[in-house]
Amino acid sequence: MQFDKDQFKTAVDAVTPYAAKTSPLQILQFVKMESDGKTVTMTASRADAQIQYQFENPGEKFSFCIDAGALRRFAQFCADDVFMVVKEKRVTLNFGDTTTRLNVLPGNEFPVMERAQNALTEMDWAPLAEKIAAVEPFCMPNASMPQTSCVQIRSTGTALEVFAMTQANLVFESVPHIAPEFGLCIPRETARQMVGDFKSMTIRDEQIELRGDNAIALFRVSPHKPVNARAVIDRPLPNAGTIKRESMLGAINFAASFSDAGKVRPVIKIEAGDDDKAIRLVGLQNEAAAPFDYAGDPFTVGAYPDDFAAFLKSLTESELKLEFDQKNLARAPLRLTAGSRIICTSPVKV
Repeated sequence: MQFDKDQFKTAVDAVTPYAAKTSPLQILQFVKMESDGKTVTMTASRADAQIQYQFENPGEKFSFCIDAGALRRFAQFCADDVFMVVKEKRVTLNFGDTTTRLNVLPGNEFPVMERAQNALTEMDWAPLAEKIAAVEPFCMPNASMPQTSCVQIRSTGTALEVFAMTQANLVFESVPHIAPEFGLCIPRETARQMVGDFKSMTIRDEQIELRGDNAIALFRVSPHKPVNARAVIDRPLPNAGTIKRESMLGAINFAASFSDAGKVRPVIKIEAGDDDKAIRLVGLQNEAAAPFDYAGDPFTVGAYPDDFAAFLKSLTESELKLEFDQKNLARAPLRLTAGSRIICTSPVKV
């Protein structure tokens, strides 16, 4: 059978990231290739995700499983149309005079993830993909708090709320969408895998289906672990101000660069008085300070510079709204808002 070079490489690039790099079940490190004589289907799967990529390619019928790593390496070097010959338990792939022969496994041994039946809602993928990508980096594995190791999605009936949290931080986004009320958790590693040229999404019971022109991907999700994010997002905070993002990020990076590396986690003091607005390093040995642009009610709080810098880097807006409770800074959160994103963080004692 002959394959167009570009079509072959596109299919291989789409499916091989879904194959397990290591697994007690060896076949999950393989890609299933099959043809009904008209359409070629490549399938890769592991415990939590599966993708099928199809393209028209008339020819002989076949079904086998080929090592994903070897297939990916062949595709990387592929400089011309691909010719494939299947003979018993071996497959020969070549372009021009470049050839490789690989052992294969029977196609009927490949485990296929079944599509869940009950569809909760459907929508375009791009708006939600952007929100998931924005909050996923703020997940933090914690065995005692499993809800911190996933991206949570909650349908309110009129919007999909997307958020991730740790014991001290909450990053929140939302997308307008009419759907029944439901909730689900996407494990962090699964959320990281949900990339590709997908156009639409169906949320099913404990499963998300993404569809593109040639690909269908299924992702297992976890049972919902209810978290009342709105208790923090909607909490009244009487004081407010406006921060220039680049100014604050530069000041944090400067002050934190003088921290006592490798000894203790650095802490900064964010001071915004009537006359003095600065980020100061709270260190055991070194001292550093840098000004930043802020207009609003005065405050002084402690923060971890890596957390705060990550918040600021995740945004694109030039200005952020800061809300806080001046009389209760030790217990009330700081709330940063930029566009549709809301970030809540607990101050650090200094």
